Amino acid sequence: MPNTCSLQAVALPGNPSPEWGPSAQAARKPRLLVIEDDAAMRWLTVQILQEEGYPVDSAADGATGIALAHEHRPDLILCDIMMSGLDGYAVLAALRQDPLSATTPVIFLTGVGESTALRKGMELGADDYLTKPFSPERLARAVAARLSRSVAMRRDSLQRLDALQANLARALPHEFLTPLTAVMGLSSMLMEDAEVAAADVREVARGIFRSGAALQRAITKFLLYAELDAGSSEPPGQCLVPSVVTWVVTSAACGAAARVNRETDLAVEVEAVGIDMPRHHLEALVTELVDNAMKFSKSPSTVTVRCGGIGRACILTVADLGQGMTPAHVDGLARAPFLRRHQDQPGLGLGLTIVRRLAELYGGGVTFDTTPGRGTTVNVTVPRPPSP
Repeated sequence: MPNTCSLQAVALPGNPSPEWGPSAQAARKPRLLVIEDDAAMRWLTVQILQEEGYPVDSAADGATGIALAHEHRPDLILCDIMMSGLDGYAVLAALRQDPLSATTPVIFLTGVGESTALRKGMELGADDYLTKPFSPERLARAVAARLSRSVAMRRDSLQRLDALQANLARALPHEFLTPLTAVMGLSSMLMEDAEVAAADVREVARGIFRSGAALQRAITKFLLYAELDAGSSEPPGQCLVPSVVTWVVTSAACGAAARVNRETDLAVEVEAVGIDMPRHHLEALVTELVDNAMKFSKSPSTVTVRCGGIGRACILTVADLGQGMTPAHVDGLARAPFLRRHQDQPGLGLGLTIVRRLAELYGGGVTFDTTPGRGTTVNVTVPRPPSP
């Protein structure tokens, strides 16, 4: 049976250094690093690459290669897998753990018949591989292709950063300054009027608190979006047991409803199901979905939150009886997260974009069943944690 729920009581990043921009990348020859413990193979590989015009550093063991990678920050690393001391796997793991080399492309050098080693290397994050012995032409083509993809990825990242900065410049002043202006105005009233009645003081304090909370929510939402947009593609290795899932879903839904004084419009149904997701991400999913449903439906009309399991999936559903969305609005959620919401609603327009990215981070997805004038149902599906 549904339970009606009631609640108890940044400096913007600067532009990247021109040293790493696409134009600078084109102006200089990329620097390479070869890590190979076989002296003859190392010498031959370096000679081929230098004849192609690349500046090349080389190392005879994994530890020296890691040190050179940190010192010179090469644009591409070629690393043998089977080495004494630190092997290629250990080198790759160390490189991926360091922010300065985490995205540096790595080509593994592997001997004929080392298919198992090759698969393991690719699973650990190697970008490509070459089977020894290789011809000069094949080595040159592999290096050029990988560098070209790296430049394209860097260009795409710079374009996304530029778009983020431009959107922030348009959206954030209003979203941050509006509640901040209210805080300053109300607090100024208290400071300048020495004879404010006690009842009025309480009302002004409530206004300050509400405006401060609105500013806090806007900042939190932006920081989560920035984390999801620029962070690692690997989800945190955390999961919630069923009792915690029930509490998080219920409290987050109630909190979103209480902010717009619609607790009596909220129905929550939660099955005993675990979720492979940390608490703050589940809270964000529920909060954004309920906030969106409340914003685009009118009281009295029910907003229903359901959470349960089907097979190996956990499904979070939030349904409203509001104005619904057109296909163009749904499509715009993925393409333009900072555009104003449809129907002239205020806000950053980040809520459902955050929901979509969180679902994708955990290997799930989001579907919309919506009709203009008849409401919207949003289904978020994520894998359930494995059984103990």
